[in-house]
Amino acid sequence: MCIRELVFILIMTGMMIVALWIIMPVRKEMNMKKANLEQLKIENAALDKELKELRKEYTRLESKDPYSLLRVARETYDYCFPNEKIYQFPKHNTHTDAELQPADTIQPSTN
Repeated sequence: MCIRELVFILIMTGMMIVALWIIMPVRKEMNMKKANLEQLKIENAALDKELKELRKEYTRLESKDPYSLLRVARETYDYCFPNEKIYQFPKHNTHTDAELQPADTIQPSTN
């Protein structure tokens, strides 16, 4: 091998290293954007489903469907029939994970 071929190989190798050095961060960013795109597609599908259900609900309320109106009156405005009792339960558990213990770890009281 002559000096020209060696210099040519060294220059090409250097150019390949520089190209990879430039491309690798771009490729990493592209992969992150692809993952973000997939997450946004999932969120979009969920929002589309919610939108369809809201449009159905709107149509039912707009047509003055008595069952839909009664449900909204009960759920939103706490309406009830005369002499009817309403029982409301908490929506969320009031205990934190730290307060809850498995049954086998509870110590018996010494009272």
